[in-house]
Amino acid sequence: MKTLKDMTDIEILKLSDEQIAQIIKYRKAQEWIRLLEKPIEPEYEETPEKDETYYFCNQMSSFQFTNSEDVEKIIKVIKENLPTETYFDRYSWRKLLSKVSWYERDYAEFKIDQKTEYSSAIKEEAEQIESRNNQLKKVYEKELEEYEEYKKDIQWIIDEVWNKVFEVREKYQKLLKLQNDYSQYLVLADNDEKIATSFLQNANTITDEELLIIKWDKITL
Repeated sequence: MKTLKDMTDIEILKLSDEQIAQIIKYRKAQEWIRLLEKPIEPEYEETPEKDETYYFCNQMSSFQFTNSEDVEKIIKVIKENLPTETYFDRYSWRKLLSKVSWYERDYAEFKIDQKTEYSSAIKEEAEQIESRNNQLKKVYEKELEEYEEYKKDIQWIIDEVWNKVFEVREKYQKLLKLQNDYSQYLVLADNDEKIATSFLQNANTITDEELLIIKWDKITL
């Protein structure tokens, strides 16, 4: 297999990304570096939807109910019976409830929140699926971490190949523009190549090799 050193600029210009990837592999083989592909993230099992909804008061989250009406009833009772004295937690002396006015009693901030959980019927199955997915993800992340370290070690080869490819592509992009300019100069010079060449050379810095390519090669990118 050819390396970039064995290729002409035209051959390099025509390389596809797949061919460049093969050249990079070949260079790794030449340097006695193992071939390691980027791992593909596995397809995970679809977990079932959580099928039970629980409702609770934002001030009493440890008490949960299967319907919001029960929570509304409790909130109503609490608001109607808010204390007129201040109470403290016996362990931390954190204020729990303070004396309230009738206005505060009516507008005290008690809200109904909700969350979904697995029912007992599917909880075990869901946990098993989650466990298998976590194991797959753990293996994938380990392989990905190994690949990222590997990529750092062989980055110089990737740069070596792609830098040369970009260098050739930029060169021929420039030559294509100059070739288009030369075609316009020919029109202006009534197809006198000498005059058109003079226009081109006076307006740009061009080597003899580049001039031959501009005048006689059909450049395609």
